[in-house]
Amino acid sequence: MLTNDTLLKTRPQYGNFQCSHCGRRWKSTKAWDNHGQNCKQCNTLVYPTNLSKNFVYICDDCHMMWHSCHSDLGLSCENCNSSVLIHPRDPGDWEDQKCIDRHKSQYKNVLNAMNPNGTHNESLCQKCRDLGRPCR
Repeated sequence: MLTNDTLLKTRPQYGNFQCSHCGRRWKSTKAWDNHGQNCKQCNTLVYPTNLSKNFVYICDDCHMMWHSCHSDLGLSCENCNSSVLIHPRDPGDWEDQKCIDRHKSQYKNVLNAMNPNGTHNESLCQKCRDLGRPCR
């Protein structure tokens, strides 16, 4: 089993960012411990705060899949505005990971067309630059 310390080093986390130079705020599902992201507005390197594990959410109505922090109450799908709250799936849990993999395989064409988390700008990501490749 992976410990929280191991997770912080081996997997991207959900993190909050606030630029001390211009005040811009953003959230990212590709936040890493000890690696920052450059602010899109002023290019200042900003380190994440409140790192937490990424969870996967899958909408049964439109099949959208996205990553976010844990929500006990569940989240609404921003793609189809379904009235059903979607509960998180833990990629570290074997049963949840099987469900995630099955969904990815079954809805590959749909998932490639939609990305509610937005694109990950690799040029602004210190981890991507350090690796010389995308940090996914």
